[in-house]
Amino acid sequence: MKITTYANFLENKEDRKIDIVLYAADTPNSWKVASILEELKVEYDVKLVDLSKDEQKESEYLKLNPNGRTPTLLDYSNDVVEKNDGAPFAVFESGAIMTYLTNKFRDNNLYPCNDPLLRSEIQQWLFFQVSGIGPAVGNCMYFKRIAAPITSGISKL
Repeated sequence: MKITTYANFLENKEDRKIDIVLYAADTPNSWKVASILEELKVEYDVKLVDLSKDEQKESEYLKLNPNGRTPTLLDYSNDVVEKNDGAPFAVFESGAIMTYLTNKFRDNNLYPCNDPLLRSEIQQWLFFQVSGIGPAVGNCMYFKRIAAPITSGISKL
């Protein structure tokens, strides 16, 4: 089922037909990766990871992403699978996934691979986002939207 022009919902991983698969939850980190894929105009499958069922902590998922968080990207491209002993290549952490994708699909203006100064400037802002802004906003979301409604007193948090 189509989600966007480039994204397809993948209910069962056995039904995969596209080389790029994004394991994602409804979180800002997953949205960042989906945004890059959309900007790159890359067709991809989305496999939903249900955080309420702790699917990100299951052993099968932890083999792909040992930190047990979303997102995770699998690349099944022929050239990648050949180099990776027949297995897809797994990339985790949103910043690493975005860097991987912009390097893989180099014919874009998002990541100028030949200009070290521009590349450094992009990396500075990316690292600032993933290490500073992202965690601060994530903590705020957790305490206001997730933790607060399930407790009788926020002071306990």
